[in-house]
Amino acid sequence: MYRRRRWRRHRRLRDVSRYFEAHTGSRQLRICDLFVDERARGAGVGRLIFAELVRRARRLHCSELAWEVWRENERAYRFYERAGAEHRNDVSLMRFMVQP
Repeated sequence: MYRRRRWRRHRRLRDVSRYFEAHTGSRQLRICDLFVDERARGAGVGRLIFAELVRRARRLHCSELAWEVWRENERAYRFYERAGAEHRNDVSLMRFMVQP
């Protein structure tokens, strides 16, 4: 298990924001661009990050965490499922490419 000071250099968390989901009436902590350095995977760093995000969500009075996972990232899916996360099928990602 990593100590708190050490795990920070093995993770990247660039954007976390509080968001109000109007159709469900819930506050979410939205997570973008989160990953653990390959050298530190399997050492408990992900669990530490996830626990810190849950604490942050509680402090901000958010009722859920939300994030996107690439479909082919099976390892991430297994990690999140073990942590108790659920797949949401009520929304899908839409994209519009802006031409220069």
